[in-house]
Amino acid sequence: MKSSTDKMIIRKLFQNKVYLSDGQSYEDLFSKIMIYSNKNFRPVRPQGSKGDKKNDGYDDVKGFYYQVYAPENLESKIKFSIKKLYQDFEGLYKNWENLKRFYYVLNDKYKATYPDIELALKDIEATYQVECKPFLAKDLEEIFINLEEDQIKMIIGDYSNDYSVVYESEFKYIRLHKNKNFIGRVDYINAISDFLLNKNGVNTIVIKGLAGKGKTQIALEYTFQYQHNYSIILWINAESKETIDADFSEIYYRLGFPSDEVQIEDKVNKIKLFLEKSNSYKYRWLLVFDNATDEDITCEYIPINGNGDVIITSQSDHWFNIDLSIVLDELSEDESFDLLRCYTLVNDEDEALQELSHELGHLPLALVQAGSYIRMAKSTVKRYLENFKIEKNRKYLLSTSSPIGKKSMSIDYDFVISTVWKKTFNTIQECAPLAGKVIQWLAFISTSMFPIEQLRLLIDFIGKDSQYEDSADTVIGWLTNFSLITLHGEGITIHTLVQLVTRDELEINDKHYILGELSRGLLFCCRYTHNDNKKYLEETNLLIPHYYKVAGFLENEEAFINTYIELLFICGKFLSRENVMFKEAIDTLNKSVYLMEQMINEMKVIQKYDVRFSIFLSIIYNELAYAYEQQGHLNKSIELYQKSLYLGQDIYGHNALDLVNSYNNLAVNYNHLGKNYEAYKYFRKCIEIYNANNVDEKIILTIYNNIGSTLTALGKYDEASKVITWTIERTKEIYGDNYYGLSNLYNNYADILQKFDHYDNAIKYYKESLRISEHRYLDRNPHKETVLNNIGLILIKMFKIDEAMTFFNEALETILSIYGENHLSIAKTYSNIGLAYMEINDFEIAKDFFIKSVIIGEIVYLEPHPEMAKFLNNLGWAHLELNELEEAEDSLRKSIEIKLHIYDSEEYPDFATTYINLGKVFFEKGLVNPIYYKEARLYYEKGLRIDTIIYGELSVEVAIDCINYAGLLTRVNEKNTAIKYYSKALRICQKKFGETHPRVGEIFFYIGSTYFTLKEYKQTKVNLESAVVVLENYLDNENLFKIHQNAVLILNKLM
Repeated sequence: MKSSTDKMIIRKLFQNKVYLSDGQSYEDLFSKIMIYSNKNFRPVRPQGSKGDKKNDGYDDVKGFYYQVYAPENLESKIKFSIKKLYQDFEGLYKNWENLKRFYYVLNDKYKATYPDIELALKDIEATYQVECKPFLAKDLEEIFINLEEDQIKMIIGDYSNDYSVVYESEFKYIRLHKNKNFIGRVDYINAISDFLLNKNGVNTIVIKGLAGKGKTQIALEYTFQYQHNYSIILWINAESKETIDADFSEIYYRLGFPSDEVQIEDKVNKIKLFLEKSNSYKYRWLLVFDNATDEDITCEYIPINGNGDVIITSQSDHWFNIDLSIVLDELSEDESFDLLRCYTLVNDEDEALQELSHELGHLPLALVQAGSYIRMAKSTVKRYLENFKIEKNRKYLLSTSSPIGKKSMSIDYDFVISTVWKKTFNTIQECAPLAGKVIQWLAFISTSMFPIEQLRLLIDFIGKDSQYEDSADTVIGWLTNFSLITLHGEGITIHTLVQLVTRDELEINDKHYILGELSRGLLFCCRYTHNDNKKYLEETNLLIPHYYKVAGFLENEEAFINTYIELLFICGKFLSRENVMFKEAIDTLNKSVYLMEQMINEMKVIQKYDVRFSIFLSIIYNELAYAYEQQGHLNKSIELYQKSLYLGQDIYGHNALDLVNSYNNLAVNYNHLGKNYEAYKYFRKCIEIYNANNVDEKIILTIYNNIGSTLTALGKYDEASKVITWTIERTKEIYGDNYYGLSNLYNNYADILQKFDHYDNAIKYYKESLRISEHRYLDRNPHKETVLNNIGLILIKMFKIDEAMTFFNEALETILSIYGENHLSIAKTYSNIGLAYMEINDFEIAKDFFIKSVIIGEIVYLEPHPEMAKFLNNLGWAHLELNELEEAEDSLRKSIEIKLHIYDSEEYPDFATTYINLGKVFFEKGLVNPIYYKEARLYYEKGLRIDTIIYGELSVEVAIDCINYAGLLTRVNEKNTAIKYYSKALRICQKKFGETHPRVGEIFFYIGSTYFTLKEYKQTKVNLESAVVVLENYLDNENLFKIHQNAVLILNKLM
């Protein structure tokens, strides 16, 4: 059976084929699929001047005929398509026999049909008395997706070895921006393109040379010049294994691979396999490893097979497993001259420019900074050259280790880099001392983009002393104009060589001071830290690499342990709450917890304990518990929430306002475990504390929302409705219509609406919940799968199974992209898909999905859990429908055992469902041995009693129970009593759904057929005729079609 991931790929490949198919190619596609799916389908080809007699294919057994129309742009040819429709049908009607249904096959390219076409089909239907329907791309897709695997591969190719969808979309992962001032290096660019673009397979080039010679810029220029030759481009920061892993991890998620708690090695292997699958020259890929330091490490990430190119830039000479090595020389004299003139903007000192470029060793970075200095200091090239020569004559050499950490460098190289940098830095320090201080701080951040607004805040924090008068924008202007940083729209980057030289010039004490101030500045300026309204999510997302980089410098600095822990905490919280990267968050937060616990224990030993550290540890416990909770590790999350609560109780007492968060979190987790009364108790405790402290009403709204959802779980729908509707109105009044908190409120309210069978209204609120949540997450919205599943379940109740499956499949794609296979949300969705298959009587497939949900449930739930009870109940139901009665009874009894362990009474909806199913099992056993009917009756009555208590006398749940119970009563010859229960179910369904609902038609049939066995033929006729009228609208449903045929059969006997 195809997995959901396979189906996603299959659907996307098929959709791409549809978009590219017009005219005859679409007709060929249609015919091929129909031939595979229907042995009775016969395609019709034109025969000379006779043509195809307006028939492109037909099923002569069913009398179904198809005519295909697939223009390149259907929208622009509506009038023509309608004219063609009338002409084609007239010819079809004239030339072919046994015409019962006509399909007008349109390649709408997933845009849906048009009203005029629908009206034309209805007009033809009325005129010729032949059923006419449009047949759209989505209809063809549903037939296609259910073909055998080999047939699917015959149409779209081997989808298991083909990632054409991603290649077609031209995935580009390049963090750096094109250098608009790139000059020269034409020979190198041409050499790279000549070597790579004329070869198949995997080709590897390494560009070697000292720092500052332009290796990265050459690789970047090639990438942008030839980007259209590649479908996939991945740019990797290869400075260390950690940076490579970070980029591969980000690429893994951006490519949409499911994150099933995989280790980084598995992510890397998945991407390598993805690249290796490309054997077509059409789908080439480019992989750039920038600033690589170790061949052994880098080679682990390079694909062995496939059709792509690898470019490595490195200072190292030790590269052996490559196809071409390019040793980068300095710029040529002409290139140096052009580059220097570009940055100096000097046009009348050609001789001095040539001499200075020579003195600077034709090194690109030195030329750029020297040129920027000359332009900004309003100096002349000649004066700069004279000063440089003076320094050279003094034989000034760096006394410390090389600024870029390379002992074997030439003295001239060292001298040039350090002298140019010092001249620039000293000038900045003299003219704009705040800018000089800022560049020292920036030496410790990441080389990735730093948000410009955050830089302004940081500069203001650094310059808070009155001695600095320059504004943040002035400082940024100084650093940019002197080429110490580079502006990229909304952010800046700093060259790693500038960072290394700057750090190397600092004394140890200065480094300590700057690190301390920088970390405090970052924490102070982080708007995510101080602002929980999530306004600055994108900004914080860019800052996370910088926090990690600074934390790396602080890791072994005992004096900064506090700020180190706090930076880790922000990273962990953001990864968990915003980026949905729970595993990474757990790793980071566990490190914070370990260090904090260790520090507190040491403080207690030396009797210098500070309660503030326990407060912070309590907060970290809460965040770590949340991450575990989202991963489905509920026992671990409750353990951590309890730790947080105990710490809080020791600090504040048992009724302090500060404990509300812990009480609320524990309650939420108890709800997850199905311990709703326990949850309700903790939520009420929160309200009690808030009221005792006269807390502003708006703070309590979240708790009321949780209370409402808990009341829903307890079956107290009227109370729940009152609580949630009040909370929604108050939330909108306080925060507005688009406040994120409304997302959960709308979802909870929709849950209640569907309990009252207001399905359309419930779907409206679910969709509104989804809309609001989409604004909240940068990527991978975890709320989405919940809403999609909820909508799918409602559509099942509305007998819209195809629509329900669409929502379930989208939910699966969402969950797989966030959590992976072994997550409780996957198990729930598999179970829901199983429910959809049950409705269309495909019990074997339904059973397979239920088994999947049970297997995952056994992995996820270490203790009895209500969801596991549901999975077992559903599996028991599937076994029942397949007449596997012993297996059904076993699964259902296991479900009951779990519920009895969890709940304090049987008055829960899940008990009723399972008791009814057990009643059905014993009913089936009673067909063989009537002794079992007594036990069946007992279970039916139990289920009906519970549903009546929970839902009320006039609920759909009670109606369904009445139908089941009536079936048993009919079997034991209590037929008049059975008719009373059927009639009660009929009244409920008519009131809830209207007169034309398929369930109403079913019940009419049950009543009529029961009257028939009682030989009360007048009542038989009235009810069966009503059944036929209703069910004629639902003959596409196999089960309803059979009921309709049986009703007609009985009526014919009465004639």
